[in-house]
Amino acid sequence: MGEWHIQALLQQFPQLDSLRPFLPQVLHFDRENSILVCRYLDDYQDLMEFYTKENRFPTEIAVEAS
Repeated sequence: MGEWHIQALLQQFPQLDSLRPFLPQVLHFDRENSILVCRYLDDYQDLMEFYTKENRFPTEIAVEAS
């Protein structure tokens, strides 16, 4: 489980603490069942909700994706 290895690396090397703000907060890890529970974002808006609420979708985004 790659994400857990990154978290373990941060625990072993405190000098890497400056990277923590860029990684999800680990709430629980069950090694036996390979379950990792993280907190990713506190304040977010679902993309579909954003487009529905704002009622706009820049065509530049669609053009870049093709």
